[in-house]
Amino acid sequence: MANYAQQGFGLVFGVVMARLLFPADFGAFGFAAASVFLALLPATWTLAPTLIADAGRTPSIYAKAAGFGWCVVFVRLAIVAGVVCWFYLRGHRETAALCLLCGAGEACRELNNVQRAFLEGQGHFKPNLISALLGIVFGFGVAVPLAFCGWGPFALALPGLCSAVLDFFLYRHFSGRSVFVRPVWALGRETLRQGFWLWLIGTSEVALTRLDSWFIGKYRGNAMLGDYNRAFGYAPISHMVLNSFLSSPTIVALGRCPSASVRRRLLLRTGAIVFAGGLMNWVVFFFFAQPVVLFVFGPKWLAAVPVFQAFASLSLAYATAYVPITLLFSARRYRELALVRAICVLLFASALFLFPGAWSATSMAWLVQATWLVQGLLLLPFCRPLLVDR
Repeated sequence: MANYAQQGFGLVFGVVMARLLFPADFGAFGFAAASVFLALLPATWTLAPTLIADAGRTPSIYAKAAGFGWCVVFVRLAIVAGVVCWFYLRGHRETAALCLLCGAGEACRELNNVQRAFLEGQGHFKPNLISALLGIVFGFGVAVPLAFCGWGPFALALPGLCSAVLDFFLYRHFSGRSVFVRPVWALGRETLRQGFWLWLIGTSEVALTRLDSWFIGKYRGNAMLGDYNRAFGYAPISHMVLNSFLSSPTIVALGRCPSASVRRRLLLRTGAIVFAGGLMNWVVFFFFAQPVVLFVFGPKWLAAVPVFQAFASLSLAYATAYVPITLLFSARRYRELALVRAICVLLFASALFLFPGAWSATSMAWLVQATWLVQGLLLLPFCRPLLVDR
């Protein structure tokens, strides 16, 4: 329910804002967000996934994850300050202000991730639903009026910062544990090893989901980036609707399976659901993109139609990658996942940097999907030992 409430709100909220704002507004926000996320790549260290996989079996791991979370927050705030100063001194004051709003919330989000992962690892997902409902109230109560008043991209940046503040108090209340602990840099050899692979996983995913936006914004302008991000965010609608099958609930369930045969049946059912949804998604957006886009978003988004058609199969690419990713996360096979993902991102970035101005929105869409597809195929051999009874 939390996932569906959040995704449903995001879809409706995006449609409303698309009617009120223009592609260039979404492009300005998207470029600032991509710049912040890429700058924060060195500080994507997190121990939150270990709390989910641990499922509450090790009580001491929470304090260690929270203590390390404070170290991550301090480093991220310093990086965000540097990015804001960089754009401000170069005369891009709007971008600097957007980076400040996006970066402040993202820098402190690690503490929320720790508290949320602690609850999810024990099977408590009710706070997620409350968080989603609070986000709905704030989005329609504040962001929409700001868009009416002409705040443009700032109406898109404010909800993220405010939701981070609300989630901090919400998850602290339900977890019953304080995150105000002493910062911890010394994690121990085993924890540091797992943390490194988690860092590489997180860094690679952020790079894969932000480099494309940064390149489109830098070399093609805000208007094309707005069209690209609109298609990237809405074309894989089946993935958004079915994302709970490829996230924490399924990771916890797979981790608790008593045997490989039970795990195999659960994974096959999960894969069948998400691939069926992806196939229907492809039919809708490949054959009927123009009437759907114009009806939902309005005539000013006509240029986004070819990008929607190119991204029609994105849900299938996501399913190919995330089905094995979910299984490997449940078994804490972080090293294999991190190495494969890093290789794919390296290939993706090499293609971009070798031909920086050659990528249009549609060709970028095909490159992104090819990267996710290759990632999933490379991960399949590592999944077999987890699905075969010894």
